[in-house]
Amino acid sequence: GNDGRAARRLLLHRLLVIISCFLGIIITLNLLGIGRNADNKRRAFRGSGTKPGIRSVGRANNPSFDSSVPHVVSIDLEKEDHADIVNAILAAQLNLVNILAPESSQVRFNDEENTYTGVYGDFCELNFGAHKQDPSSVPMFRDLVAKSPDCSKTKYRVDLSQVASLARALDAEDGQSLTKSLELSGVVFHESRCGSTLVANALIGMNPAKHRVYSESAPPIAALRGVCGEEYQHCSENQAAILLQDTLYLMGRTHDLNEERVFFKIQSVGTRAISVFQQAYPQVPWIFVYRD
Repeated sequence: GNDGRAARRLLLHRLLVIISCFLGIIITLNLLGIGRNADNKRRAFRGSGTKPGIRSVGRANNPSFDSSVPHVVSIDLEKEDHADIVNAILAAQLNLVNILAPESSQVRFNDEENTYTGVYGDFCELNFGAHKQDPSSVPMFRDLVAKSPDCSKTKYRVDLSQVASLARALDAEDGQSLTKSLELSGVVFHESRCGSTLVANALIGMNPAKHRVYSESAPPIAALRGVCGEEYQHCSENQAAILLQDTLYLMGRTHDLNEERVFFKIQSVGTRAISVFQQAYPQVPWIFVYRD
């Protein structure tokens, strides 16, 4: 009867109110200038230590664990014959789609420099246009990857910490780089089956040209819980926060000068790691969506 339709209309109304309030907070913070310099402060805290350019990296790890995996190519940041792939990553033409630590026991953090070894990122070219054109047909990150032909062919695996340092150094060259890092404007946490995908679709639908939205993408949840372990038995919450910063920074880089903001909807299980997100991004607004 009408009860079901009325309930759906009420749910939609509540979600729209939540989204409007969320965006209102974001706009207010932007006008006040809060959060714009957060990443610059994090960069200063981390320390650069690496000069811009491909050859400025020290000895890069060249993991052998994936030599037998089809369609995954390990990239050494120092090798001349890998320079084209490294340049494509730094130009944001290849996008981060996965992070992993093949041996968690081999992950090492340098707490003084906020760097780490043993964590790798997989890159391929994502077709963001498919999501912007019709979010409802590409609602989840896995759908976006499936709609990206290049990702079904080859993924390129690199040392995550090193490539993040290179990207930050390149982006810091004012007027020199054609890429930029989008402002992290908000994050959606949620319980399961509560209409959170509608929130994500609304965020991209409000301004497809200027917004990028990742809906339950693999890298952030791996940074929040996967690498360090669900109980943070392999590394601390602070170290997971550093890993999350690198992950979201790389995912927020773009060569599309029309884009301005990036949003993330985290998997429902990521709710247990909200404290890690807050530690990494204390000034970025976030919401929790649930069914009443």
